[in-house]
Amino acid sequence: MAIVQQQLRNVSAGSKPGDLEPGQLAYNLADTVGFLGNGSNSKTLINGSTSTPAPTNGKGWIEFPLKASDVAALIEGDFIPNPTTLISPPAAPSSGQVLTWDIGANGGAGAYIPKTPGSISVYSIANDNSNIGSSGTTSSDLNAGLIADGIITGTSDLNTGDSCVVTDSGNPDTSPQVGPGSYTWNGTIWLKSPTGGGATLLGELLNVSTPPTVVGGVNQGGFFVRDTSVTGETATGAYKISTAIDSGSY
Repeated sequence: MAIVQQQLRNVSAGSKPGDLEPGQLAYNLADTVGFLGNGSNSKTLINGSTSTPAPTNGKGWIEFPLKASDVAALIEGDFIPNPTTLISPPAAPSSGQVLTWDIGANGGAGAYIPKTPGSISVYSIANDNSNIGSSGTTSSDLNAGLIADGIITGTSDLNTGDSCVVTDSGNPDTSPQVGPGSYTWNGTIWLKSPTGGGATLLGELLNVSTPPTVVGGVNQGGFFVRDTSVTGETATGAYKISTAIDSGSY
């Protein structure tokens, strides 16, 4: 005949034991908690407070949860699960990676998964590089050159904030839209950074046919006028320098 030992137990929610000998166990099956006699002079609850009345000296106990979910409920903050427990677990983390929130992870429920931190890269290509495109748009022409030269494999290699320095070889630009200067990738397109002071910046913004820095002294008190004979607002020559306003006759 087998001998079955049953620990002290109670099935009434909220009920707690009185005195417990050191090492003695008791359980509340309704609350799924246990109590371990620890030889103290108090009844210490899960949350750190004490239960009254106090026990007989040396016959106190400490309360502990029986379910992991009860442990989580007692600790403030967000738990970060082990990535290997997620739906479609990501690859094992490697040195230098950080936990980053990915809304598509864990079967679409979202989770923190290990990823390599993004970095900012600086690329360089000469303005007369024959691989630079000639489509007429800065981004497509510059990317064509970077890809053909093996500097990047595609736009997916580019991170927001990356920059590209187009060096001046002294020869004409392969693309009118990719001249010497510094370009910054904004996540979608390359944006050219100003290359000089106010006059140079104004010339670049207006794309004038006569840059302000080389305007003769007789015209230096002039202003920019839109030349409507040039269709494109950003085309070369769309703005001209004038020193007179002709209001016409009456």
